[in-house]
Amino acid sequence: MQGFWNAMDNTAIAGDRPKRPGEVCVRSSSKSDWLVLMLTCATITIVSLVPEGQIPSGVATIMQPVVTNYGHVPAYALLVILLTRVISTRVPVTRRILAAIVISAMLFGAMMEVLQLLTGRTASLEDLAYDGVGVVIGTVLMRFRLCCAGARPVQSE
Repeated sequence: MQGFWNAMDNTAIAGDRPKRPGEVCVRSSSKSDWLVLMLTCATITIVSLVPEGQIPSGVATIMQPVVTNYGHVPAYALLVILLTRVISTRVPVTRRILAAIVISAMLFGAMMEVLQLLTGRTASLEDLAYDGVGVVIGTVLMRFRLCCAGARPVQSE
């Protein structure tokens, strides 16, 4: 797990432009970051849109309470963490960027809820609330990590 966080530290990477005071590092792009983000989005989409009748009964019995109620929180926290990692390869992470990440993740969750209506599942505001809790946790973890690395998001833009 240490390697996961090492990429988010505040050290300059060869070829990066010099940082301004208060700016979070822009790190080298990693294809694996993009791959993990895409796989996470695909997994959330598949799990969200599989019609209830097509889930094997044994799996549905064991996993339904966990996935239905609490699977949203870690999934959307991971989504925010991965989005932040990928975006930080291109631009400094500022408050506006974090806000855009939060809004994007919440819109993704809302889109999954709306698309569930097309697959025979029921949309739920409760699920969207769990998504929001995950988004907040992911955002807090990333801000905590960035602050511990010695960097602070830009106060004004």
